[in-house]
Amino acid sequence: MIERQNGIDLFRLIASFFILLLHTTYGILPSVYSDNLRISARWAVPFFFILSGYLLNRKISPKNQISLSNIEGTISQLISTFITASLIYIPLNHLLHLSFNNVSFLIVGTFWHLWFLGSMILGYFFIWNIYFAGYSILLFPISISILIISLISDSYKFLNLFTVDSDLSRFLLSIPLMSLGIYIGSIENKLKKIKNITFIFASLSLFGIISQFFEAHFLYVHFHVNKFSIQFLITTFLTSVPIFLLSILINLRDNIISIWGRKYSLFIYLYHIYTYYFINRIIHKFLSNNYEKILPFSPILCFTLTLFFAILLDKFSKPIFKVLNGKFG
Repeated sequence: MIERQNGIDLFRLIASFFILLLHTTYGILPSVYSDNLRISARWAVPFFFILSGYLLNRKISPKNQISLSNIEGTISQLISTFITASLIYIPLNHLLHLSFNNVSFLIVGTFWHLWFLGSMILGYFFIWNIYFAGYSILLFPISISILIISLISDSYKFLNLFTVDSDLSRFLLSIPLMSLGIYIGSIENKLKKIKNITFIFASLSLFGIISQFFEAHFLYVHFHVNKFSIQFLITTFLTSVPIFLLSILINLRDNIISIWGRKYSLFIYLYHIYTYYFINRIIHKFLSNNYEKILPFSPILCFTLTLFFAILLDKFSKPIFKVLNGKFG
């Protein structure tokens, strides 16, 4: 039995909070701060993709093959979660007067943040297929190509080298990031033998986070790239990798934070949009005079309330909690 890695579970919870920083408005908070809050959180989604690849590495056979039977449970749960969450977000679409009247919702879901699940499903099928065909060696050039396309279609769009929809390139990011996770899993034991490796990656993580601010500011000053709209930077990649490596290298005893990360980080990601909706409605109705002043604290409120609701559901209505997380068995 594989030992539980509490460092990973701890960072799951941290990453789920940082994702909440991306999905809100900040009221009276000046854009220079709110934009930087979003930039600081860009590592979180890549972290989860890398983690999926890291776990997938354990299912690669000594013959460099991935048996579909070894991953069908994971894929089934992802599809079930995708369908369940998409159905649950239909009422919110109606309340917000949004629409999903084209076939793309079958891939990206009925609400914009659910693209992550569709991308993850694509990543699993693509990587399984390329291993099945015996061409896993192609994952490296394919991954590099997708990363370059993602940068040029997003934060480096001003280069005008080619035109690719930024949503499409973002959707494809699961492939290179999961492939990177597979590679990290294959060299994990070698990494752990390096002296002071935890300190090294902790330092690189801090350096990466700070570097994101400098890169985004440079692009804004010299090329008028809107910090608010940035999805993926060079330094986003250079931040998410050492943070993930740090999560697998630190040794922690089982603790309440890692348990919460293990059990509730997916729920927080999936359903925090509803929490934000009700927080905004309540503040607007009962504290309208201070609405703009309270909004900067909404990520903390949303995270706390969504986590609390997940814990309550898990404790008092476990079947519903499991279904909301795609576990029908």
